[in-house]
Parts: sequence; C-alpha cells; structure tokens
Amino acid sequence: MTETSIRLTHERLLALLHYDPETGVWRWRITLGSHGHAGSEAGYIKRGSHGPHYRYIGVNGESYLAHRLAWLYMTGSWPIGHIDHRDCDGLNNRWANLREATHSQNAGNKARFKNNTSGFKGVTFNKGCQKFQAQIHFNRKLIYLGLYDTPEAAAAAYAAAAKQQFGEFARVK
Repeated sequence: MTETSIRLTHERLLALLHYDPETGVWRWRITLGSHGHAGSEAGYIKRGSHGPHYRYIGVNGESYLAHRLAWLYMTGSWPIGHIDHRDCDGLNNRWANLREATHSQNAGNKARFKNNTSGFKGVTFNKGCQKFQAQIHFNRKLIYLGLYDTPEAAAAAYAAAAKQQFGEFARVK
C-alpha cells in the first residue's frame, strides 16, 4: 500500500483491534466474519523473500504489517519511514522493540547474512590477495573499507564505520 492510498484510520484501528505494548500481541475487539473472532489473536505470519518473518493483519481487504499498525496505534499517525525492530526479530512487536528509522538506519540494524563465512558482518575473504576485506552499505551504496590481515581487524574497521554511519542503529554482529 502506498502513502497516497486511503489508509486505515487511528479511530478505526482502535475500534477493531487491541494492541498490548508489553507483549506486542494484537487481539480482535469485535468479530469480523470467519477470520477474526473477538478476543482471538489477530493476523498471520509471513516470511519475507530474503528476511525475517513478519505478522500481517488484514483489515478491509488490505494487509498491514503489525509493527506499522503498532506505530499508528501508539502515536495516532502512520510512520513516515521504516519501523525497525531493535532486536532484528520481525515477530517481536513489543513497543519497546520498535523505532522509526530511515532506509539506511533500518539496513544498518540487519544481522549478518546467514551465508557469511568470515564470522563477522561486513567482512569477506579476498582470495586474490589472501586478505580480509571490509565494506559497508550506506545510503544504498557500497563503501570499501580496505584489506586486512585478520578477520578481527577487518571487523573492527566495519564496526567503526557502522557506528559512524548508523549511530544507535549500528549492528556489528
């Protein structure tokens, strides 16, 4: 759904659903046909194509990400950018785990890729020169950070760049 589409209002959300900010659980306030019964947990879990699982909640024929609904529920307005899960768990929708973020900040909080062989985020082994290479993505650009003799040295370079670029959103593991 785009920002210009007609969106679910805060008032309608409050009438249909209850959000518990301590647990992140959504429950239907009213019964809506066969899909949502008053008191039952709302939504369904869907795995992203390359990322974590997320909870979606269907309202009026539209599917909404539960963490974006949490923002609307708690603040009264839709988030402008992304909603970041501090712990990288897309199913942990507790209010304390959510924060508004830019695309780059959200990307800075991603865990290292599952196929990573160096053991460190932002570090790969360069076979051509037999050294460890550090690089970071920022604002959708790849920034080369240099070649290092050890993976730990390359990881330190990545960590310094991540803290400089992403601040509190920097995840180095």
